[in-house]
Amino acid sequence: MAVTDTTLDGYFKDRYADKAEDIVPDFSIVSEDIKFNAGAKQLGGEYVENVRVRRTAGHTFYGSDLDAFALNAPISGQRKPARVKGTQYVLREQIAYGVVASAKDSMQAFGNAFDDVVLDMKNAAGFAREMCMLYGGSNIGAIGTYTGTGTARTIVISEASWAAGLWSQMEGAALDIYEPAQPPVTKLNTNADVLVTSIDASTRTITVSGNATDLSAAAALDVLVPKGAVGAWFDGLRVLLPNTGSMHGLDAATYGLWKGNTRAAGGVLTFSILQGMATDILVRGGMGKLCTYVSPYTWTDLNNDQAALRRYTSDTRGEITLGTQSIKYFGVQGELELKPHPMVKAGDAFAVNPRQLSRPGATDITFSLGIEGQQERFFRELENNAGVEIRCYWNQGLMNKRPPCHGYISGINNASLS
Repeated sequence: MAVTDTTLDGYFKDRYADKAEDIVPDFSIVSEDIKFNAGAKQLGGEYVENVRVRRTAGHTFYGSDLDAFALNAPISGQRKPARVKGTQYVLREQIAYGVVASAKDSMQAFGNAFDDVVLDMKNAAGFAREMCMLYGGSNIGAIGTYTGTGTARTIVISEASWAAGLWSQMEGAALDIYEPAQPPVTKLNTNADVLVTSIDASTRTITVSGNATDLSAAAALDVLVPKGAVGAWFDGLRVLLPNTGSMHGLDAATYGLWKGNTRAAGGVLTFSILQGMATDILVRGGMGKLCTYVSPYTWTDLNNDQAALRRYTSDTRGEITLGTQSIKYFGVQGELELKPHPMVKAGDAFAVNPRQLSRPGATDITFSLGIEGQQERFFRELENNAGVEIRCYWNQGLMNKRPPCHGYISGINNASLS
C-alpha cells in the first residue's frame, strides 16, 4: 500500500500546509510575543546578529564663547557579532492503515480522520518550543522528595521549581536525571530512559519508571530534563536573562551592557518588587514595554495585591487595566504587562521587552520543508508496520540582543501554592 504521491498528500497540503501554520499552539505565550525571524544570517550551525555592546562616548562640552573650540577625541561605540546555536526538533506520529483507508474517500473524511492528529502535533511541537523558550539550557524541575524502590520512584517536585502547565503535558514522556548544576553536567540514568507514568498536579507529584540502578543513584535536589535535551536545546529565558558571564559568544565581564538584571523576591511577589525591577531596567536604558511572565500561583497572589497597586497608581498618577489574560500597569517607565503562564515555575518571573529578543531560525513549526523541485511528502509508509508516519519540524534559537532591557526575579514564595 503506497501512500506517497497520492491524494492523501494533496489533501494534507490543501487542508493544512498553509493553514496549519496559523494554529496557535496551547501555552505558546512567549513564542507569540517574540516573533520568529526567518531572515537571520546563518553561518554553519549558528545564527549571527550584530549587537551594540558599548555606546559611543566622544562627547565635547564647551562654554558659550563663539570660538572655534577644539573637539575631544572620538571614542567609538562598539558592535559585535552575537551567535546563537539553533536547535533542530522533530516530532513523529504514526497512524494505522485502517485510519488511512477511511480518510481516502473525500476531503471531509480526511479531515475527520486527521484534524485532531495534526492539531495535537502542532500543539506538542509548540509545547516543546515553549519549554525551550523558558527553560532551555536549564531544567524543568528539581526533586523535592524522592521515595520508592526498584524500577519505580515517586517524586515530589520542589515548590519553587514546580510548573503545573508544563508537567501536566509530560505524562508518558521520557526524562533524564542530572545532578544539580547549572548547566546540568552529570547524567545519572546512564542505562535507560526515565519514563513519566503518572502525574498528580494537586500534590506536585510525578511517578516514574526506569532502570533500578539508575533510579537508585538519584536523590533530592537532582534535576529533571527532557530526554536528550542537555547540550542540544537552545538557551531559554532562565539562562539568558540573569547573564553575568559569557552569552552568545560575548562576555559581560568585558562589556557591562551585556549583563542582565536580577532581583530576589524573598517571599510573595508584589507590585512593589515588580516596579523595582522595572526601575532597574529603566536606569540602564531599557525603555519600552515590559511583558512579565509569572506562574498562575504568582498571578493569584498579584491579584490579591491589586489594592496595593491601586494605592500606588493613585499616588503616582499611573494607570492600571485589569483583564482576564493580563494586568497592564502604566507608570513612569512605560507599560508593564503581567501575563500568567502555566509553564513558568512557581519561583520564577521573567520581565522582558519582546522587541529586544529575537527568535532566529531556519523554520518555525512546519510539516514540510518545501524544498524547491522536490515532491512534498507529508506521509511516510512504515517499513515493518501496517501504518504511515507524519513528521513535524522546527529549527531555531533565542537571542538576547539587549540584556539591560530584561530582568529575572527569583525566590518567589507563593501563598496560593503553599
